[in-house]
Amino acid sequence: ATAAKTTGDGKYTNNGTIMVNWSNVSLAIIGLLIAAVSIKVTDMQTGFIGGSQDDDEDNPGSILPSFLRHHHHPTNHSSNSSTYYDPKEWEDHVWKNKYDLVHIFQTDFLRYQQDLTHLGAARLELFETFTIPSMLQQTNKQWLWMIYVDPNLNTEFKDHLLSLVEDVPNIVVLGHHRVEKHDFRSLHGVELNTVGDHILAGDARLLIDYYRAAQSHVLIETRLDADDALSQHFAEAMQGQAASTLGLSTDLMDYRVYCAENHMEWRYYPPNETTGDSYVVHYHNPEFCVNSGLTIGYQLDARQRHLIHTEQCYFAFWMDSCGDRPMQIYYEGGRMKHRCLARIFMPDQTQQVVLMARTPTAAGMKHVLGTGTDTPYQQTYESQEGQQRAWELIQKEFSVSKKKVVELRNRFEENIENILQEALLGQCTKGHSCKDSSKKKLGRLLEEAQVRKQKKS
Repeated sequence: ATAAKTTGDGKYTNNGTIMVNWSNVSLAIIGLLIAAVSIKVTDMQTGFIGGSQDDDEDNPGSILPSFLRHHHHPTNHSSNSSTYYDPKEWEDHVWKNKYDLVHIFQTDFLRYQQDLTHLGAARLELFETFTIPSMLQQTNKQWLWMIYVDPNLNTEFKDHLLSLVEDVPNIVVLGHHRVEKHDFRSLHGVELNTVGDHILAGDARLLIDYYRAAQSHVLIETRLDADDALSQHFAEAMQGQAASTLGLSTDLMDYRVYCAENHMEWRYYPPNETTGDSYVVHYHNPEFCVNSGLTIGYQLDARQRHLIHTEQCYFAFWMDSCGDRPMQIYYEGGRMKHRCLARIFMPDQTQQVVLMARTPTAAGMKHVLGTGTDTPYQQTYESQEGQQRAWELIQKEFSVSKKKVVELRNRFEENIENILQEALLGQCTKGHSCKDSSKKKLGRLLEEAQVRKQKKS
């Protein structure tokens, strides 16, 4: 094990020594703590750690379904040069941002459900099909993506997940549970002097430099669920909006919540049915905040514990609106309006912020079984031509392929009984939804799946 060490200006010495030149004593203390972080670095030239091993495709005891053992990985850049990251952009292992802020994406994967292998395999493929492609295609790549996996996640799932992200410099995977009420300024509850023990893959030095930068710059944190996708313009739009609002605030305790008003949903089941083709809908909901894309911005002295609520469903109700003027400071009574809710404003040509996958793997089961007109905010693409236009938009804005989604659904259907059984077992586990309505929906789907299976046999 080798210790990654930094100099005072964030550069890394070739021989691993520390050159302290800080006038500020507190920064010196942080530097010493960073130097004490012990991490396993496989290549000090690149700073990447962890990584995956090839799956044993001939291992009959493998718990991974065959479609995952033989699946093509989206990080194979030879087939898609647009996902390449310029190595020179990251060779210094330092935080940099044109808006002078720190942007963190955070994702939890299969926490406290590490033994549910059929459900886990399904969620892993959703992550691969929806979430990862949308992040690789972001037009602004000046961010750090923290992926928290259950520390007891089985080796095969862990190795496959790491293989999906191992070539991307600004992704760090930790085998640790993110602690509620902690933001990135406290490393989401992970102790600084032990963080290296939990890193499974990623650039440790980049992580440490982002952590240092977050102590002295505006911090914005975006939640991204492991079965959803973000518009390719999300990072650019979000950073620009935060810089032109929260970034200009003189109140160091200021914070601001940003959430999507427009999103799309891919629904596993068609309206009023539990069989048939999936379909796409569009939502415009000014009264609610969806999970994915929800972003909280913090001025220098603000912390997540200062928020009254952190549940996304409350934000639209208890927070005052910042206003409806994009990319401007919001004023009230001649003074800047603080601690308010702002909608995420995308470029003029893009209204859709988030694409959500509504499948029976979701703990909350929201909109998994529904009609074509669930709410007055829903717009369906009724015709076949409308669905085609929707998928063209999804491919363009979210980099999600209809072909791959259809293939995913076909594989799910082949294993749907096992997926539903484990989805029921996963209800009410720590950190997950616990609703009778969800259990009833899953029970109904399981009964119908068993009936279809009996008819086929």
